[in-house]
Amino acid sequence: MPYDIQITEHNGIYTRYYGEVSDQELYVAAEQKLANPRIISIDYLLSDYSNVTEFNVTATGIRSLAELTEPFATKKPDLIIVSIMPKDIQYGYARMFQAYVADEKTGWQTYVAKTEQDAKAKLEEFLSLKFKQN
Repeated sequence: MPYDIQITEHNGIYTRYYGEVSDQELYVAAEQKLANPRIISIDYLLSDYSNVTEFNVTATGIRSLAELTEPFATKKPDLIIVSIMPKDIQYGYARMFQAYVADEKTGWQTYVAKTEQDAKAKLEEFLSLKFKQN
């Protein structure tokens, strides 16, 4: 699963995934992001799966991913996570992940969109609310 990561000018991490995606690859990518010391200072994660051709993910894999990331909420309870999942199967699994890391459990604001336009609009809304509170 090739992917590229960009630190955005608005203090976020934008990850774009390509080709085939599996449970193990998502898990390793999440481990790498969580191991980066800069992650504590970011405001949001935006993940784009628009260029994924094969989505070989399971419910067990999604649960494992949630279990890996959930403890991070104690360090970063105000994290915003937005995902672009244009295909129904991707969208469904992303919503499953969203349920496992429910906002009331982690403090995170999460959103799953089917289009980049929808994702960016929601991200702007979340960021506006976050900085209005601070």
